[in-house]
Amino acid sequence: MIRSGKIVAVMLGMLLLAVTFSAVAETIDEWLQRVELGDYATETQDWDAIIAAAKEEGTVVVYTSSSRTFLASDSFYDEYGIDAQVYDLGSTGALSKMILEFEAGRHASDVIMTGGSEFVFRAIPEGMIYTFVPDTVADYLPEQYKNPVLFQRLSLGGILYNTEANPDGPPIDNIWDLTMPEWRSRVTLKDPMTSESTFNYISNLVNHHEELLAAYEAEYGTLDYTCGIENAGYELLYRVLKNDPVLQSSSENVAKAVGEPGQENPPISFYVGTSKLTLNQTAGLVNAIADIEPVDVQVGETYMGISAFAPNPNAAKLWVRWTMGTPEPVDLGLTELEPPYHTGENGRMLQGFSPWFGPGNANPMLGYPRAQGAISLDPPTQVWPLDMEFIWQNALDIQDFWLINGG
Repeated sequence: MIRSGKIVAVMLGMLLLAVTFSAVAETIDEWLQRVELGDYATETQDWDAIIAAAKEEGTVVVYTSSSRTFLASDSFYDEYGIDAQVYDLGSTGALSKMILEFEAGRHASDVIMTGGSEFVFRAIPEGMIYTFVPDTVADYLPEQYKNPVLFQRLSLGGILYNTEANPDGPPIDNIWDLTMPEWRSRVTLKDPMTSESTFNYISNLVNHHEELLAAYEAEYGTLDYTCGIENAGYELLYRVLKNDPVLQSSSENVAKAVGEPGQENPPISFYVGTSKLTLNQTAGLVNAIADIEPVDVQVGETYMGISAFAPNPNAAKLWVRWTMGTPEPVDLGLTELEPPYHTGENGRMLQGFSPWFGPGNANPMLGYPRAQGAISLDPPTQVWPLDMEFIWQNALDIQDFWLINGG
């Protein structure tokens, strides 16, 4: 009886605690109003107040798809004395972890930095992530880069080749060349089932099937569909898969496999983030982007938003401002910056954007300068922006096709 009485008392206590907690817990609307996000967001911000509150919070938790975020966290701490706890979870893991925690009622993250259609078409509409646009950059961003989601950077994807082994230019001039026997087991890419960016690139090929068909016919004649679907994008993926590509766990591994000097017969990449061209300087690689038909560069998107019920909302806002950089280079009319990018005047202007300032990325602000040797996005460069709505609507079909056919 004594034991039973204790159990009842404990249960009653737990029930009372639950009732008390539910009575004081904020609703999402109350939280949004308190932190001035969502419908309560203001066009201008009181940065003195935000900085003071952020320093009181003392930390910001960032889920990211980029290891360069650690560099931004270092400069953020140097500037504000606020500890950025960075979790590099990959392009699929960053968003997946936040969603699982949200659904479990656990709110551990403050900022999410990654790409993917699920960010735009699920996390934002379902109130898992909220867009915050700092007034320091708002007037410099095209509407499509700040609504419904803030673009932190544009990430370029291309086909890497080894310039040492191919001093006269890329060893292919048409994307369909990669399906030929001489490239069997010599095409490498990051596994698109674990990489949101690579998945987006292959999905965009399906979307641009008409251009791919025209490129095939211009060099090889009539295209016979062998994959079961009359879509040149699917046919290209099918033939690449049947040519035994080498899947890598990271874009860095792709870049190293292709660009390591001293190779007589190096592989070539499928579409991969061209930010890895910085490894030419830091790791002695000899990579370049292939100029081919029908597309040279695909332009992906990395988004940034504040998690619902973020524990450190002011530090989150400050982090967003920091990693967007300042518009000062635009105001000065600069078109190109020369290295170093992380110190001196460049470092001061770029702020937390400096880790991503390089040949394979672009700041979304209109008129923002590019890094020395950056890949052009102007004609005659052939550029395909990602169509995130198409990817969202077709992702499951493309995923199934890839897996069924050997991916």
